[in-house]
Amino acid sequence: MKKMTIMLLVATSLLIGCNPFVDDGYDIEGKNIGMSQMMNLITVFVEDNINGTDLEQTHFDRFYTDNFSVPDGTYEVEAYHVYITKDTKVIDDETGEELDVYLTSHDIIFNNRTEYLRSFYSGSGRAISVKVEEKFEPQVQTDRSNYILYDRNFLPIYTAEEIRVYPLTFDDFLFSNSYRGVDSLVIAIEEMEYEVYSNEYHDLQDQYWYELHQIQGNNNSDYYTGVYLNTIEEFELFNPPAEYKQYPIYIIFEESQLVTHKHDWKEVLEYFENK
Repeated sequence: MKKMTIMLLVATSLLIGCNPFVDDGYDIEGKNIGMSQMMNLITVFVEDNINGTDLEQTHFDRFYTDNFSVPDGTYEVEAYHVYITKDTKVIDDETGEELDVYLTSHDIIFNNRTEYLRSFYSGSGRAISVKVEEKFEPQVQTDRSNYILYDRNFLPIYTAEEIRVYPLTFDDFLFSNSYRGVDSLVIAIEEMEYEVYSNEYHDLQDQYWYELHQIQGNNNSDYYTGVYLNTIEEFELFNPPAEYKQYPIYIIFEESQLVTHKHDWKEVLEYFENK
């Protein structure tokens, strides 16, 4: 743990001035990496011995490569499961508004979730602070065999008394979309006349995917390109820069990096046709 402590002290000194957290008696300060194992249970990542307080989207089969330099069984991470009850007070740090993020079975079955709820539970890596009901004891998990994004078993679990939610950033958007098991990825953000996850929504997503793969098939490309639709409302929760707020917009990632964006679907097809 000495190496991890030294690294984190250095990281902390470099990040002074950009720390989003409010020093108000919270027990856990970290990044919400989304729903875990059961409804209303999220995982909060604090730090590890790879990137300190930063998260990295990577596939589990690349975990023990030179990208990480962490031998099998030596991964260390501080992270917690946090259970949200009907009584948990959730505060938007920017507005002071109290939020209702408690999910019911009805919400899950009928997909009765707002853009805000989807972003809260999706694992965007947004900063949050948590005050717990139980006596809190910091705990670093040692000798783990896989990265926190792919293995959340046996983490300490606490009940949230209060959660403070900090604004999403464009970096959170990049993190949550930088790797989804594909070589390249197109996030399509446009005005929708239908419900998210409706048949029409899936039909359009499938249409975009089909058109891209027609091109890649003709080019005998070994690349696989994923396509995901996003609403403007949900995208703007991430506070994107002005240059990304002209719609429709199609944001293209390759090998985990944002490489370009287009405002016309035909330009997206042309981009991949010329690869």
